Amino acid sequence: MSIRKIKYYRIWFAVISISILVLLIGVTATVLAYFNTGANRASLLNLPPIEPEKHVPKVEWLGDDKFSGSSMHDYNRAEITREYIKSWYARCINQITGDTRLLTDHFPAAQLKWMTAFIHHTEHPGYTIQEVDMEHHLQLHYFSPDGNLVSFTDHDVRLIQRIVNNQSTAPFFQEETTADFDVIMLLNRNKWQIKSMVRKPATIQETDTLEPASPNKIQIVGRAFMQDGVPYRIKGINYYPVASPWELFSNKYDSTIIQHDLQKISQLGFNTIRIFINFQEFNGGVVNPHRVTQLNNLLAIAEANRLKVIITLFDFLGNYHLLNYPACDRQLETLLTTFRNSSTILAWDLKNEPDLDFQTYGKETVMNWLAWMAGRARKYDPDHLLTVGWSDGRFATALADSLDFISFHAFTDTSTLSQYLTTIQQVQPTKPILIEEFGLSTYRGIWDPLGAGEKKQANFYRGMKAIFKRYDTGWMVWTLYDFPSIPPNTAGKWPWQLNPQKNFGILRSDGSPKPSVQVLSD
Repeated sequence: MSIRKIKYYRIWFAVISISILVLLIGVTATVLAYFNTGANRASLLNLPPIEPEKHVPKVEWLGDDKFSGSSMHDYNRAEITREYIKSWYARCINQITGDTRLLTDHFPAAQLKWMTAFIHHTEHPGYTIQEVDMEHHLQLHYFSPDGNLVSFTDHDVRLIQRIVNNQSTAPFFQEETTADFDVIMLLNRNKWQIKSMVRKPATIQETDTLEPASPNKIQIVGRAFMQDGVPYRIKGINYYPVASPWELFSNKYDSTIIQHDLQKISQLGFNTIRIFINFQEFNGGVVNPHRVTQLNNLLAIAEANRLKVIITLFDFLGNYHLLNYPACDRQLETLLTTFRNSSTILAWDLKNEPDLDFQTYGKETVMNWLAWMAGRARKYDPDHLLTVGWSDGRFATALADSLDFISFHAFTDTSTLSQYLTTIQQVQPTKPILIEEFGLSTYRGIWDPLGAGEKKQANFYRGMKAIFKRYDTGWMVWTLYDFPSIPPNTAGKWPWQLNPQKNFGILRSDGSPKPSVQVLSD
């Protein structure tokens, strides 16, 4: 190779090297800017698509002042309430994203300047301060005769504040605070806007009154479930109708089928069923009254068949973001206050297998949500028992001090289950334990030619029952029926995932019993 060609290649090599270096510097600068500016924090934090109409904190109007100007009609009150809550929603969004443009609909120029300065003041490189409003208690002071100005105090505003690491999206600090806000709103171009908002210390408004609890509820004495002084040994089953499992349950609810199935469950010797409340099917924070009626009907049928019910809440929640707390709180309040006096309900299960969400949403985020919801559940229904249905026995003692009994799922061998139970009883010797789900699929076919089959299922259940007896635990089998079909994406989408999931029942899809029925009924 000639010297001239060597020089030529050296020059090109130098040019390419410098270009690559410049490109790397540019990419690095872009990444650093991404993580240290507010422009793209929404995407970084996986901001959920929550519409303003779905932001549903608790709102109530207290008694108006005696001299409150002109009378305010219900229409005006509703309009003011709606725009005021939307202004809070805009504040929450802006604290997360760092973008103040959403505030322009709710704050005039003078207020916008103050709000922008406040948001910039709370910005820190690498961290985001989040806030969401949970409760408002409004008291009218003045409504102008021309209908263009209103003054009120928002008492005891309950706020959840959180500091989040932008890179990991993990909250490392979260607290609940309360405050009062003196508010003046003006009607500007047919839209109510915040003219003034002054924060001051909270004046607590005691508005909650609970009726006395009804008798005959299951209680815990030592490590035992008790009813009217008699031990109640949970021998239960997770229940879906054969043709409407998972999210189809509510949409295809049929009281005749429920009556048939629950009567069958009782005849087989079970005393407890577990059902699931799909968060979306119950319409999030604005609970569908028809779904409440369905649940009331199911509880009545269960009572008639001498069955207790464990109700698992927030199934398929899919969103632990701070902005979703108000909707979760509204659904929790609606259900727990409605059924607080039901003696048919054995317990509220706050969440099904939340540990499976650790990888997607972060363990700290999920645990913060569970801890807060447990506290709210105690407020709305202090009498019913409370638990969480963990997927893995290794997490079973998490939050145990906030719960009444320990629940976890055991799709494992008897040796592993024994190890879990030994450890749990050492860590929490005073808490009852419920194996809330266990089972073995009987599917044997092209996608699993060496599957267990019905005889092996029966033998497996016989061994599991021996473990339950040794450790004195309650148990609930998964599930009553084999399912001819299941909704897509419930248990995967591939046939080697779906077919085993269809065949966990102790009854075949035609209602005939498998050998395991005799084992579990003994």
